[in-house]
Amino acid sequence: MAGSKNSRVTRLLNWAFFNAISILPAYVCAQDVEIDTTGSWVTLQEVQVNALALSNTKFDYGGMIGTLDGKKLTLSDPTIASIEMNKIPGVYWHSGALNTNRITVRGIGSRSPFSTNKIRAYYGDIPLTDGGGETTLEDLDLSFVGGIEVQKGANSSLYGSGLGGTIFLKEPEIINNSMEVNLGLGSFGLVRSGVRGSIGVTDGVLRMGYQSQISDGYRDNNTFDRQTLFISSDINFGENKISFLGLFLEQRAFIPSSLGMTDFDENPENAAFTWGAARGFEDYERWLAGVSWERSFADGSKLISSIYTVGRNAFEPRPFNILREKNQGFGIRSRWENNFDRWSFHAGFEAYGDVYKAETFENLQPTNGSEQGPILTQVRYPRKYLNVFTESKFDINSAITLSGGINLNFTSYEIENLLPAPLNSDNTLDPIISPRLSMTYGLNSRMNLFATLSRGFSPLSVDDSTNPDGSLNADIKPETGWNREIGYKLADGRTNLEFSIYSMDIRNLLVTRRTAEDIIFGINAGRTLHNGLELDIESLIIDKGESQLIADLSYSFSHFKFKEFIDDQEDFSDNQLTGVPQHQLSLDFRYEIKWFYSGIGYQFVDEIPITDSNDQFAESYQLVNFFTGANVEVSEKLEFNLMFRLNNIFDEKYASMLAINAGAFGGNEPRYYYPGLPINYQASVSVKYKL
Repeated sequence: MAGSKNSRVTRLLNWAFFNAISILPAYVCAQDVEIDTTGSWVTLQEVQVNALALSNTKFDYGGMIGTLDGKKLTLSDPTIASIEMNKIPGVYWHSGALNTNRITVRGIGSRSPFSTNKIRAYYGDIPLTDGGGETTLEDLDLSFVGGIEVQKGANSSLYGSGLGGTIFLKEPEIINNSMEVNLGLGSFGLVRSGVRGSIGVTDGVLRMGYQSQISDGYRDNNTFDRQTLFISSDINFGENKISFLGLFLEQRAFIPSSLGMTDFDENPENAAFTWGAARGFEDYERWLAGVSWERSFADGSKLISSIYTVGRNAFEPRPFNILREKNQGFGIRSRWENNFDRWSFHAGFEAYGDVYKAETFENLQPTNGSEQGPILTQVRYPRKYLNVFTESKFDINSAITLSGGINLNFTSYEIENLLPAPLNSDNTLDPIISPRLSMTYGLNSRMNLFATLSRGFSPLSVDDSTNPDGSLNADIKPETGWNREIGYKLADGRTNLEFSIYSMDIRNLLVTRRTAEDIIFGINAGRTLHNGLELDIESLIIDKGESQLIADLSYSFSHFKFKEFIDDQEDFSDNQLTGVPQHQLSLDFRYEIKWFYSGIGYQFVDEIPITDSNDQFAESYQLVNFFTGANVEVSEKLEFNLMFRLNNIFDEKYASMLAINAGAFGGNEPRYYYPGLPINYQASVSVKYKL
């Protein structure tokens, strides 16, 4: 779909952006007057964040952190977190289907073909990112996520300095000695059902849950079935705490794939012809489990250590072959915390290794439902890394705080081709040092300024590190970049505001090339420059006794471009970076009164370049979503919650995911577009009983 870089909406938002810049200083100065937080107004709670070992709140951290608390997730679409995540400034979540997603943070990861990479993620202390840097958040049912934090840019010395940032998922808060049952129905055959509960044991607690999600899907060849089991426990004895976390899921999801322009415009409910004929799908099991030990000492210091395992077994019939995958990883993470009056110091390490195995087989019936034939290829990728880190914070005086850290990464990997011809090779990357330095300056107890300088890197994926013939590409280098950021924060009890301007210079740009549907490899082809602005405001507009009206506004301006980019003799320098909208705007209102609640949300996403040449753009779109519900306490022990949600009220037609630089095979038009869902509803009921 061709588009213009200078659309009317883009020009309007550019005008609004530059006017906002001119108004902001006056707004900051105006906040010097004291604000009365008494009377009918109540204070908004400070947001506590678990991701920051050296800071307890978003307000005192020298950088931008996007947060989704448990309440926002409870009120959101339970099938996938994309709607809520796209309200976080700087984040854009492409969602082609429940099992086909790509998350970008400040433009990082926008060129990944079908998944999320260059962004690290953790569930508790257990990494969700494999040894090749790939992350699959969409697998985790939101029933077992108690909150999400997005640390943007290379700002996490303690968690590996991911180039795009780090995403932290919290365990759900389940009331002790309680049980909750839920049932939900929705458009396109959606059925959700589950149970979760908690029971106190001697000096501890045990939590368990099960959730099922089934749907027919909006498109052909789009059925989905996922079953998830969750278990966690905490046991305290003296100065020690032992915690266990386990998550197991089984999922079978059919793949409609992307569409060309004609089908996207005329028949968006269709599957791609080849994938529909082959009845292509993913069938896999995934698990993670870990044990943590926390030891507290008399001087206030702590030692926190975890051991964990993660794994995935997958089977995927495709039009061009059939893929079997297996990945098994083990790791250990340990850190020492010391907190003094004005100084905090943390140090530790994280060691992880996994083995990824892949086999492809001939598809004997690619036009009639798929049938496995003889083996074609067999490959094994052992991968391992070690992160050694330290971070410290020092309060110079009551107004100025300095914090800094260093992450040192050691990475090595091997490639063992067993079929069709034996070919073994290995590579050890040079150690990568990722420093971070930030300063916050408190204007008063309600306002501060911050500045940050940090460096990060992205691990090499399987596709990045191999040549088209399957051999190791020892010349490939990981992307690295410096992040520079300044910003302002306000927390006055009625309004929480965060504003920042940042610039990232990414070197060794990894470019994905595709010679066939199943042959993908990478090359280093230049640099990108990521300049942007982010604004995030939460405000309590009305509070009268038992009724409240809360508004959330977020805005991102992303001026991302190729600074130097020559690919196969074509010069794309100064073109707009593919896969990222220049403007994103979100505005939500939530009203609560006694047992009733309701809300409406608006989202605008600017046009998105699809090709490096910028000759194809996906059109901008606007979505309006609505929810309403009731929370009824029948007694002190029994509680009902009823909820109805309507997504895409005005039935907007849009692309919810894009296949960047998609090729044209067999004389067909390029398949760039994954159609977004039309208007759809969800209704649910949950019953909670306190034992």
